[in-house]
Amino acid sequence: MTSMASYSSSSDAAKGDAAAIEDMIFEDVLDELDVHSVPDELVEACVAQDARNRERAEVGALLDPMVRCLAVQFMQGLMNLLDMPAKSWFEAVSLLDHYVALAHGGAEIRQLLPATCVAIVKMQKKGESMMPQVCMSHLWQHGRVLAQMLRDHGFVAQNPTDEEVLAQELAVLTTLGWRISPPTIETWMSMVCTRFNVLTRHEIAPSVDWVMEQSMQDRCSLVMLTSCLQSLPPQLAASGLLALWLVKAQVLPSSFLKPLTTSDDEWTALCLATTHHGGSTPTCMLMHAKAKCIFLLLLASTGLKRAELQDASALIATHLSDVSHSLQIFSEQHQDQLDQSQQQHGSQPVIQI
Repeated sequence: MTSMASYSSSSDAAKGDAAAIEDMIFEDVLDELDVHSVPDELVEACVAQDARNRERAEVGALLDPMVRCLAVQFMQGLMNLLDMPAKSWFEAVSLLDHYVALAHGGAEIRQLLPATCVAIVKMQKKGESMMPQVCMSHLWQHGRVLAQMLRDHGFVAQNPTDEEVLAQELAVLTTLGWRISPPTIETWMSMVCTRFNVLTRHEIAPSVDWVMEQSMQDRCSLVMLTSCLQSLPPQLAASGLLALWLVKAQVLPSSFLKPLTTSDDEWTALCLATTHHGGSTPTCMLMHAKAKCIFLLLLASTGLKRAELQDASALIATHLSDVSHSLQIFSEQHQDQLDQSQQQHGSQPVIQI
């Protein structure tokens, strides 16, 4: 439980941060935020949409972790086959999570999961262009791959038909109220990085570009293993991940991200588990005063208070330290199920994307 002293300290820090940020941001910077289409109003709108999405899905169901992992891996493979951008995959996974939570379909949802995943991929592909360059009429056939994978793991799943895929397109659109562009970790990451570059007057743009590129695998891993409707809302996930990678880029000291309730030893151990920097936490290359200014501008970029960003950083660090272990477990379980399936049904290979 947070003590009253800690709460008071956090509240005072937030007030001080807000005043300092206001003194640092001038009218020309606000104008440039508008030019780049990332004003404060956009952050507020995305925060509100995130809150509405979580509230609507609060009482909904979640897929079995293995089922979900297989589904999002399948969608990633199919979208790569269709040469679709990573942004579309993040949106597709978010749509799947929201649909499952809102549909309340139980076993039927799992049985129709291959058709649902193909339907969501088709929706995303249609959104890229009014005239897709691939023939969409036979896309349903790829759903048999996911159906077989699910059956190999002991789950009930049926091979989709073209009619079922079309029906699931309508079901997804209707269930989501035709809102098919939810904020994702990817949209938040892009928005926050753009805002951060503008607010810092592009002084550390090369570092930010490096972070955006190098953190892609972490973003994929987080989305692969955790629904945005659970403990990792997109705003917190993107903000915490960006902050940790700025430590890796030696732009921020790790001490700036330590939550008040975490001891120095605990935070050091957590940072070591996530930064992989030769056995020690990266050293900030900037003077303390400059790094403090950068940190304040990061708060303004994310729309979070100091304590919120620190908690988000600790949350992401904890998830990242568990990611490799979780992926290894999923991989081992997947291989064991495939081996058992081949023993039961012969050596006929399972097509995988």
